[in-house]
Amino acid sequence: MAQKETPNKAVWIALFSVLVALIVVGLSLSVVLRSDDTPPVEMSEETILDPQPGDLTPPDKTAEPTEPEGVISAQKITIPGMELGMSYAEVENLLEDRFEPETNEGNQSFDMRLTPQTANGYSLIATAHNLMDDSVKAQEITAMFRPGESDNFVLSEYNVRVQCRRGSNAGNWQQQVCP
Repeated sequence: MAQKETPNKAVWIALFSVLVALIVVGLSLSVVLRSDDTPPVEMSEETILDPQPGDLTPPDKTAEPTEPEGVISAQKITIPGMELGMSYAEVENLLEDRFEPETNEGNQSFDMRLTPQTANGYSLIATAHNLMDDSVKAQEITAMFRPGESDNFVLSEYNVRVQCRRGSNAGNWQQQVCP
């Protein structure tokens, strides 16, 4: 009987050795695959990144203002009542009236932030989240202001992005109307 146990022990020792070798090889491969030589992952054109303050280049103060038709035809979503040439105060009041939550229902929020002002102007980014609209989850307006008359800054261009609650692009920022 002692002879039958020896081959059994030898098989177990061999299997254990193979298992340890496989683990060592697997760990070595994972270290090699995670090295800095790995090329960066390329993002598709559909990947949309949130803008950060300062991402937009302020307009040239000597440039002519963009015609409203040009801005509206270039985008799918507009803000009713928002027109090029409006003062900063008018735009701010319009956005607050439209997006400032009237109640705490639905955990709504609204935020406006300005990029640092330069001689060429500045931008305003207004974001509303958890809108009561059943198709729009969030909306973001980026407005560019350039110097106007009497040290007043006027709206020179704006764009609107939304996050839809449903549809093929739900949850991603887009410039198309939500389904």
